Amino acid sequence: MAHERPAGALEPELVQRLLLSCREAKKSAYCPYSHFPVGAAILTRDGRIFSDQPLASWLPPWASRLLQDCSPSHATLPSAHPGCNVENICYPLGVCAERTAIQKAISEGHREFRAIAISRYCRA
Repeated sequence: MAHERPAGALEPELVQRLLLSCREAKKSAYCPYSHFPVGAAILTRDGRIFSDQPLASWLPPWASRLLQDCSPSHATLPSAHPGCNVENICYPLGVCAERTAIQKAISEGHREFRAIAISRYCRA
């Protein structure tokens, strides 16, 4: 008996894209005081991509190859709006990664979201 995804569940490809996007966003974090980078990506319902970088430019090589092998129907995925934390020496003026991602999506006209992913620094 095959397992069915619950209604509204994200497709595995979207989950992977969201996770890759928030990890990539973490690299842009400005955290000179805490040294605790955080990245976030919010997934909108819209299928357009609002990035000036093609998706393949920030994917690891193995994932870029997978994307090239995708059929055209899988090549267009919903937009992921990444955000990162931005610190200020005056702590309350800092902005968390989740807020940055949400503000970016809203400033580009999006009001409906499907998911958010957050990535932080973690020692293994």
